[in-house]
Amino acid sequence: NGGGLIAISPPLGILVEFYIKTALFSFYLIIRKNNSDMLMFNARHKPAPRLKGYDYSQDGLYFITITTERFVSYFGKVQKGKMILNPIGKIVQGEWLRTSLLRSHVKLHDFQVMPNHFHAIIEIHELPLPGTEKFSPVKISPYFKNKFGGSISRNLFAIVRGFKSSVRATINSIQDKFVFEWHESFLDHVIRDDKEYQRIVNHIRTNPKNWHKDPNNPKSPSFKGRPSVY
Repeated sequence: NGGGLIAISPPLGILVEFYIKTALFSFYLIIRKNNSDMLMFNARHKPAPRLKGYDYSQDGLYFITITTERFVSYFGKVQKGKMILNPIGKIVQGEWLRTSLLRSHVKLHDFQVMPNHFHAIIEIHELPLPGTEKFSPVKISPYFKNKFGGSISRNLFAIVRGFKSSVRATINSIQDKFVFEWHESFLDHVIRDDKEYQRIVNHIRTNPKNWHKDPNNPKSPSFKGRPSVY
C-alpha cells in the first residue's frame, strides 16, 4: 500500500497489565498523600509536651523551636551550609531582636532562622540585670498546672505567643500572595546546666550546615511529619 507503515496493536494481555499497574500506582500515590496529610494533621493538633509541674515564668534558660504550618519554607534557603534569609526571614529575625526591647525581663542568647523553623535560647530573669547565664533549678511542684495564659504575661508561652503574633501580622500585612501561619504550638526544653547549654548552642550554630539531615526538613530521611525541638 504505497510503502506505508502498518500499525501493530500490542497483545491484549500487555495492555491489561499496563492499565492495572497504572491504576495501582495511582492508588499508591493517593494513599501516600492521605497518610502525609494525616501526619500533618496529627502534628498540628497534638499538644506539645511540657515539663509537668514546672512554672515557665521562673528564672531560667529555655531552648525553643517554632515551625511553620505544614513545614513550608517561607524564610529562605540553605546554600553551601549557610542560611540565606529572604525578606520574610529577615522579618522573623527583626521581630525576635525586638523581644528583649519590649520585655525587660528577657535576655536573648543564640538563635537561628531556618527555612521553615526557628531555634532560640531565651533567658527569663526576675530583674532586668545584666550577667551570666542563669540555669534553671528545675523547681517542680505537683500542684502547678503549667498555666500559660490569662494574666501571666511574663512566662515563656506569653513571650513566644507575642513573637509569633507579631511575625504573622507583619508578614500578612505586606503581601497578599499567601496567608502565613506558624504551627499552632511550639516546642521547648528547660536547660539545666552549662554542658547542656553548650550542646544546644552548638546545635543552633551548626543547624544550617546540617539542614540535609534536619528532622524538620521534609526532604530529610529523619523527617517524621511532626515538629522536632532539635
